[in-house]
Amino acid sequence: MTTKHIASIFVFCLCIVALQAQNFVAQELGVKYRCRVIDAQLRQAEVESVEMLTDSLVDVRFPEWVRYKGVRYALVSARGGLFRNNTHVRSLTTGVNMRYVGSSICRGCKNLRWVSLGTGLKELGRGAFALCFGLDSVSYNAIDCHVDQANSDVWLGCYNLRRLHLGDSVRAIPERFMSSCSALDCELHLPQSLRAIGVRAFDDCSNLRGKLILPPRLDSISTSAFAGMNSIDTLVIQSRLLQIPSDEHLVFYHSINPVDVIVDSQVIALPTCIFNRFYGMRSLQLPNHLEVLPAQMCIYDSNLHQIRLPDSLRIISRSAFYECGLWSIEVPSQTVMIENYAFAYNNNLAEVTMGQGIKFVGDYVFVADSALRTVTMLSPEPPRIFEHTFGELDLDLITVRVPLGAVQAYRRDPLWNRFPNIKENL
Repeated sequence: MTTKHIASIFVFCLCIVALQAQNFVAQELGVKYRCRVIDAQLRQAEVESVEMLTDSLVDVRFPEWVRYKGVRYALVSARGGLFRNNTHVRSLTTGVNMRYVGSSICRGCKNLRWVSLGTGLKELGRGAFALCFGLDSVSYNAIDCHVDQANSDVWLGCYNLRRLHLGDSVRAIPERFMSSCSALDCELHLPQSLRAIGVRAFDDCSNLRGKLILPPRLDSISTSAFAGMNSIDTLVIQSRLLQIPSDEHLVFYHSINPVDVIVDSQVIALPTCIFNRFYGMRSLQLPNHLEVLPAQMCIYDSNLHQIRLPDSLRIISRSAFYECGLWSIEVPSQTVMIENYAFAYNNNLAEVTMGQGIKFVGDYVFVADSALRTVTMLSPEPPRIFEHTFGELDLDLITVRVPLGAVQAYRRDPLWNRFPNIKENL
């Protein structure tokens, strides 16, 4: 290649760069936008800076399209800090074309009252609306967006943010999206389109109230997504096959307000640890078709005193009700297996009834259930138990009631025989 050819290519590249770097001005009511072309081929532009044209409060609405030299460009991004500490911005709206809103774009805008984020948004910059003390309402319509650096300071200091509306097309709520927005006191309506909720998305939104419904298509919910929600009174789970992609599984951690939990009939299965440390859960209604209760489903739920297990249940998995507040439990007749630690450390558990289908009761299932006084067995054949199934208990205080004619079968079993009080059911 000759020097002349190299020079020609170099000049051509410079022309392309110059073309893409061209600045131009677009004007809307009360605002002048200084833009630049960022992709000439795709006809995309970015807002580099702004100028307010009035001393009055302005409702800023980014235009969907801008024109430069007769060509229409989609306005796809807005640089960070555009309106930082601006006292004239009353509202901000991004359209369907806006994909990126930069960091601190409205940081410190004390007169900002509401924000509407459009469906096309893909990334929301760090601290975008931090310290907007007057912000009252957010309309969030982004279909699938993530937060820059996954930090919780997008709404930092928005102490008056009380209302949140989620659009009908939202599929994912980003990590730490509304974390620590404790002033939110609305009822949270999750759209039917929702598929995923990120880590700590609504962590410490302690005043969200009323009923919370997890919609049918939601298939992923992450750690602490709703931790510390202390004002909802009803939780309805409609998600058919919900998953928790995390090792900690603290979705409703430290939510202490009394909550009635209803698992809808369309739910196929529940994930492990779904209600781990959900301290406020006072009742749990399960659908009649469930065959397996997942491991550690209600671990440490000390305010769960009563539950009716579904008749269809076949397996109660490991530590399903570990250290709960249950007073009594009736295991259905179709249940064949109770795995290790399933009802361990339920200090208030006084009565247990096990259905006639039970075959296997794992080790440590009733360990340290110090209030246990009556175990009623409906199976004439003693199910298999282990050395510590009833560990750390005074077996002299427990009466085992068995079907008519089954006393001898239980007394012949080397582990059931440790109970001195085996009697026939009346």
